Amino acid sequence: MTGRIARPAPTAAATRLASALGISLAGVAGSGPGCQITEDDVRAVAARRDYRAGTSHLAGVPTESRSLTTGGRLAVDPAVVSANTRVGVSDPDVRTLANTRGVFLSRVKGTGTGGAITPSDVLTAAAVQDHQRAVAHRAAFPAPKPEPAWEPPPFTASGIDPKALLDVPAPVRPAMAAAETTAAAYALRERYAGMTDDEARGALARDRAVSCDHGGIGPTRRNVWG
Repeated sequence: MTGRIARPAPTAAATRLASALGISLAGVAGSGPGCQITEDDVRAVAARRDYRAGTSHLAGVPTESRSLTTGGRLAVDPAVVSANTRVGVSDPDVRTLANTRGVFLSRVKGTGTGGAITPSDVLTAAAVQDHQRAVAHRAAFPAPKPEPAWEPPPFTASGIDPKALLDVPAPVRPAMAAAETTAAAYALRERYAGMTDDEARGALARDRAVSCDHGGIGPTRRNVWG
């Protein structure tokens, strides 16, 4: 008679996650080597429980509500779990939902029978919490103000139509407007037209360096760079 092969102990990560989610490993079927219980097995059980509570364990959980993510998987905030264990809640699914959404149950006003906290109460609190975090984030990191649209100057030094400056990248426009002759202005357009702003900025720096090193190359650069 052969002895019964013992199933390997659950992984340490699975044990920690099960403890955080309030799940007993006794009834969890393992899918790892030798039927070992893994994190994915615990998450599957939590997902089924939360589905009965009217929500999914993973769907719709904002990134800012998660204290830790690993490979896209949800991890709960130990501080939330610890605090929620001290709050009397009769429905374990409500506690699990609050833990996964990062909601402190002590701050939730229950609307159920006798003031009991329902899954809907937790989701409402989570939505308010997410909104408050988003507002705080926008206040701390405001979006940069868009630069005003560039307007051609009323006239140019060479007398060319100011609208011609729109044919060159923005970094070149001041030099083209300051060009003393029409030939110099249109030479700049020929030189830089079609470049991006960054490309033109780099080319301008190189051209100015060459002009300074050699005392100007031809009338175009002497007139523009001085």
